[in-house]
Amino acid sequence: MIGDFLRDEPMCRSRKCTEDPVAVADFREVWAKVQQDKICLVCFREGSDEIMGMNFLKVTQKDAIDPPTNYCKSTSDVLNTMDYIAQQGNLFEHYGVDKFINGYGLIVPPKNRGLKLGVEILKARVPLAKALGIQLTSTIFSNRSSQSAATRAGFEDSYEISWDDLGKIEPWMYFPVSGTPTVKLQSLQI
Repeated sequence: MIGDFLRDEPMCRSRKCTEDPVAVADFREVWAKVQQDKICLVCFREGSDEIMGMNFLKVTQKDAIDPPTNYCKSTSDVLNTMDYIAQQGNLFEHYGVDKFINGYGLIVPPKNRGLKLGVEILKARVPLAKALGIQLTSTIFSNRSSQSAATRAGFEDSYEISWDDLGKIEPWMYFPVSGTPTVKLQSLQI
């Protein structure tokens, strides 16, 4: 599934992360850290252990300070760009929360696409958030199909910027993306 995400996510694709073993290792490390919260959602084929799709999730706290990292340039560019976009959304102040469920990758393998599983996985965040006493979930959606799935699942746009405008802010935030004109921070209040 990591291969599917790195190949299909526009920022990772533009940085050729699948071709860089260091970037692949970096993202494995990122997702291992995310999994420590033990709130990832996994969709299985009914009556089977076959994974049909999944969503890496983590609780993001208002005043949390992430430890320093030593990722390669490609990984750093992607993660730092995501941090920039998240900061522009100003989620804590805008929604009046001190924590939210943050998505770190919605993955539906190519053979399972077209079944609207992404929408259902995103909707599954609602009962998860309620069980955890969390009132907001938010994710940066960089692909048109995931943006559409988020909208169908009830998410609203918290921040949106074109790929071209993003690259004008800082050269390292330039990602030559085709097929999806903008990147969006989308959120759902619970």
